[in-house]
Amino acid sequence: MLIDTHCHLDDAAFDADRTEILARALSAGVEAIVVPATRLEPAGAIRAAALKRDAALRILPAVCVHPEHASGCNAKL
Repeated sequence: MLIDTHCHLDDAAFDADRTEILARALSAGVEAIVVPATRLEPAGAIRAAALKRDAALRILPAVCVHPEHASGCNAKL
């Protein structure tokens, strides 16, 4: 099984061709893509997108916080 362990599919740079990117990954044998959120705000959107995807290519959201955004976090994490 091939897994892309770090791909920011939620980045606006992929807005125009995200569907094609996912199709190419699948045709290359990638079965899962881990999409880390760099802030908490987009994590929910990544999870929602993951739940909508075709089961042939699993999108695995990871809730992460980059150090430069850590000051905005609290104990609810």
